[in-house]
Amino acid sequence: MLLFFFLKENGDNQINMHYSVSFSRLQEDFEELHLDCGASEAHGILCGMLSINADNGEDAWIRELLSRSILLTRDSAQEEPLRVLGRETRSALIDKSDLFHPLLPDDDRPISERATGLRDWSVGFLYGVGLNRNASDDALSTEASEALRDLAEISRMETEDIADDDEDEEIHLNEVSEYVRVVAALLVDELQNTAQEKKH
Repeated sequence: MLLFFFLKENGDNQINMHYSVSFSRLQEDFEELHLDCGASEAHGILCGMLSINADNGEDAWIRELLSRSILLTRDSAQEEPLRVLGRETRSALIDKSDLFHPLLPDDDRPISERATGLRDWSVGFLYGVGLNRNASDDALSTEASEALRDLAEISRMETEDIADDDEDEEIHLNEVSEYVRVVAALLVDELQNTAQEKKH
Protein backbone atom coordinates (compact mmCIF):
# COMPACT_ATOMS: atom_id res chain seq x y z
CA MET A 1 0.00 0.00 0.00
CA LEU A 2 1.33 3.42 -1.00
CA LEU A 3 0.13 4.90 2.29
CA PHE A 4 2.31 2.52 4.34
CA PHE A 5 5.49 3.46 2.48
CA PHE A 6 4.71 7.18 2.67
CA LEU A 7 4.21 7.09 6.45
CA LYS A 8 7.36 5.06 6.91
CA GLU A 9 9.48 7.50 4.91
CA ASN A 10 7.93 10.83 5.89
CA GLY A 11 7.01 10.57 9.55
CA ASP A 12 5.31 13.74 10.78
CA ASN A 13 6.80 16.12 8.20
CA GLN A 14 4.01 18.63 7.55
CA ILE A 15 3.51 21.77 5.49
CA ASN A 16 0.48 23.94 6.04
CA MET A 17 -1.20 27.09 4.81
CA HIS A 18 -4.22 29.12 5.79
CA TYR A 19 -7.08 29.90 3.45
CA SER A 20 -8.82 33.26 3.71
CA VAL A 21 -12.01 31.37 4.53
CA SER A 22 -11.63 29.30 7.69
CA PHE A 23 -13.09 25.86 8.24
CA SER A 24 -15.21 27.08 11.15
CA ARG A 25 -16.62 30.00 9.11
CA LEU A 26 -17.54 27.76 6.19
CA GLN A 27 -18.99 25.09 8.47
CA GLU A 28 -21.24 27.65 10.16
CA ASP A 29 -22.42 28.93 6.77
CA PHE A 30 -23.20 25.40 5.59
CA GLU A 31 -25.19 24.65 8.71
CA GLU A 32 -27.22 27.83 8.25
CA LEU A 33 -27.85 26.89 4.61
CA HIS A 34 -28.81 23.33 5.56
CA LEU A 35 -26.36 21.91 3.07
CA ASP A 36 -26.17 18.12 3.11
CA CYS A 37 -22.38 18.16 3.36
CA GLY A 38 -19.88 19.80 5.68
CA ALA A 39 -16.98 22.12 4.92
CA SER A 40 -14.37 19.38 4.60
CA GLU A 41 -16.46 17.24 2.26
CA ALA A 42 -17.31 20.30 0.15
CA HIS A 43 -13.63 21.22 -0.16
CA GLY A 44 -12.83 17.66 -1.16
CA ILE A 45 -15.50 17.87 -3.88
CA LEU A 46 -13.91 21.11 -5.11
CA CYS A 47 -10.45 19.55 -5.33
CA GLY A 48 -11.82 16.48 -7.09
CA MET A 49 -13.62 18.65 -9.64
CA LEU A 50 -10.53 20.80 -10.21
CA SER A 51 -8.51 17.67 -10.92
CA ILE A 52 -10.63 16.99 -14.00
CA ASN A 53 -11.70 20.49 -15.00
CA ALA A 54 -9.14 23.08 -13.93
CA ASP A 55 -10.66 25.83 -16.07
CA ASN A 56 -14.28 25.58 -14.92
CA GLY A 57 -14.05 23.45 -11.80
CA GLU A 58 -14.89 26.31 -9.45
CA ASP A 59 -18.12 27.17 -11.30
CA ALA A 60 -19.11 23.51 -11.47
CA TRP A 61 -18.50 23.28 -7.72
CA ILE A 62 -20.71 26.27 -7.00
CA ARG A 63 -23.46 24.70 -9.13
CA GLU A 64 -23.09 21.45 -7.21
CA LEU A 65 -23.51 23.26 -3.88
CA LEU A 66 -26.43 25.28 -5.25
CA SER A 67 -28.17 21.99 -6.01
CA ARG A 68 -27.79 20.94 -2.38
CA SER A 69 -29.51 23.92 -0.71
CA ILE A 70 -32.51 26.05 -1.66
CA LEU A 71 -31.12 28.74 0.64
CA LEU A 72 -27.90 29.20 -1.34
CA THR A 73 -28.55 31.34 -4.41
CA ARG A 74 -26.48 32.91 -7.17
CA ASP A 75 -24.82 36.21 -6.26
CA SER A 76 -25.83 35.80 -2.63
CA ALA A 77 -23.60 36.95 0.21
CA GLN A 78 -22.91 33.31 1.03
CA GLU A 79 -21.49 32.66 -2.42
CA GLU A 80 -18.56 35.06 -2.15
CA PRO A 81 -16.53 33.12 0.47
CA LEU A 82 -17.01 30.00 -1.66
CA ARG A 83 -15.55 31.78 -4.66
CA VAL A 84 -12.61 33.03 -2.58
CA LEU A 85 -11.90 29.50 -1.35
CA GLY A 86 -12.28 28.16 -4.86
CA ARG A 87 -9.76 30.62 -6.30
CA GLU A 88 -7.22 30.03 -3.53
CA THR A 89 -7.52 26.26 -3.76
CA ARG A 90 -7.25 26.29 -7.54
CA SER A 91 -4.16 28.49 -7.36
CA ALA A 92 -2.46 26.20 -4.84
CA LEU A 93 -3.27 23.04 -6.82
CA ILE A 94 -2.66 24.28 -10.34
CA ASP A 95 0.58 26.00 -9.39
CA LYS A 96 1.66 22.76 -7.69
CA SER A 97 2.20 24.71 -4.50
CA ASP A 98 3.52 22.84 -1.48
CA LEU A 99 1.21 25.06 0.54
CA PHE A 100 -1.96 23.28 -0.61
CA HIS A 101 -3.82 21.39 2.10
CA PRO A 102 -7.29 19.93 2.63
CA LEU A 103 -9.69 22.19 4.56
CA LEU A 104 -10.08 20.44 7.91
CA PRO A 105 -11.20 21.29 11.45
CA ASP A 106 -8.72 23.47 13.35
CA ASP A 107 -5.82 21.84 15.16
CA ASP A 108 -7.32 22.66 18.56
CA ARG A 109 -10.40 20.55 17.84
CA PRO A 110 -10.66 16.99 19.23
CA ILE A 111 -8.74 14.30 17.35
CA SER A 112 -11.94 12.42 16.50
CA GLU A 113 -13.46 15.54 14.95
CA ARG A 114 -10.38 16.20 12.83
CA ALA A 115 -10.27 12.55 11.76
CA THR A 116 -13.91 12.79 10.72
CA GLY A 117 -13.07 15.89 8.69
CA LEU A 118 -10.25 14.03 6.93
CA ARG A 119 -12.56 11.12 6.19
CA ASP A 120 -15.24 13.47 4.85
CA TRP A 121 -12.69 15.33 2.71
CA SER A 122 -11.66 12.02 1.13
CA VAL A 123 -15.31 11.16 0.47
CA GLY A 124 -15.76 14.52 -1.24
CA PHE A 125 -12.60 14.24 -3.32
CA LEU A 126 -13.59 10.84 -4.68
CA TYR A 127 -17.07 12.14 -5.43
CA GLY A 128 -15.69 15.21 -7.22
CA VAL A 129 -13.40 13.06 -9.36
CA GLY A 130 -16.23 10.66 -10.14
CA LEU A 131 -18.54 13.42 -11.36
CA ASN A 132 -16.40 14.01 -14.43
CA ARG A 133 -14.35 10.88 -14.90
CA ASN A 134 -15.83 7.74 -16.47
CA ALA A 135 -14.68 4.23 -15.70
CA SER A 136 -13.81 3.92 -19.39
CA ASP A 137 -11.29 6.76 -19.21
CA ASP A 138 -7.61 6.07 -19.68
CA ALA A 139 -6.04 4.04 -16.92
CA LEU A 140 -4.10 5.87 -14.26
CA SER A 141 -0.53 5.13 -13.34
CA THR A 142 0.08 2.44 -10.76
CA GLU A 143 0.98 5.05 -8.16
CA ALA A 144 -2.15 7.12 -8.80
CA SER A 145 -4.37 4.04 -8.75
CA GLU A 146 -2.92 3.04 -5.40
CA ALA A 147 -3.46 6.57 -4.11
CA LEU A 148 -7.14 6.41 -5.11
CA ARG A 149 -7.52 3.08 -3.33
CA ASP A 150 -5.90 4.55 -0.22
CA LEU A 151 -8.28 7.53 -0.30
CA ALA A 152 -11.19 5.13 -0.64
CA GLU A 153 -9.94 3.30 2.45
CA ILE A 154 -9.57 6.56 4.37
CA SER A 155 -13.10 7.54 3.30
CA ARG A 156 -14.37 4.46 5.17
CA MET A 157 -12.39 5.21 8.31
CA GLU A 158 -14.23 4.68 11.60
CA THR A 159 -13.69 7.74 13.81
CA GLU A 160 -16.26 7.40 16.59
CA ASP A 161 -14.01 5.38 18.91
CA ILE A 162 -10.84 7.45 18.47
CA ALA A 163 -9.48 8.56 21.84
CA ASP A 164 -9.05 12.33 21.88
CA ASP A 165 -6.31 12.20 24.53
CA ASP A 166 -4.19 9.56 22.78
CA GLU A 167 -0.85 10.96 21.63
CA ASP A 168 -0.31 8.08 19.21
CA GLU A 169 -3.65 8.83 17.56
CA GLU A 170 -2.59 12.47 17.21
CA ILE A 171 0.66 11.49 15.51
CA HIS A 172 -1.06 9.01 13.20
CA LEU A 173 -3.71 11.54 12.20
CA ASN A 174 -1.05 14.12 11.34
CA GLU A 175 0.77 11.55 9.20
CA VAL A 176 -2.37 10.47 7.34
CA SER A 177 -3.41 14.11 6.83
CA GLU A 178 -0.05 14.85 5.24
CA TYR A 179 -0.35 11.76 3.07
CA VAL A 180 -3.78 12.86 1.84
CA ARG A 181 -2.40 16.32 1.03
CA VAL A 182 0.45 14.87 -1.02
CA VAL A 183 -1.52 12.23 -2.95
CA ALA A 184 -4.33 14.68 -3.69
CA ALA A 185 -1.82 16.96 -5.39
CA LEU A 186 -0.36 13.95 -7.23
CA LEU A 187 -3.79 12.86 -8.45
CA VAL A 188 -4.78 16.37 -9.51
CA ASP A 189 -1.58 16.69 -11.53
CA GLU A 190 -2.03 13.36 -13.30
CA LEU A 191 -5.74 13.77 -13.98
CA GLN A 192 -5.21 17.29 -15.33
CA ASN A 193 -2.48 16.09 -17.66
CA THR A 194 -4.76 13.33 -18.92
CA ALA A 195 -7.58 15.81 -19.50
CA GLN A 196 -5.27 18.17 -21.39
CA GLU A 197 -3.99 15.36 -23.63
CA LYS A 198 -7.57 14.50 -24.64
CA LYS A 199 -8.10 18.08 -25.84
CA HIS A 200 -5.31 17.76 -28.39
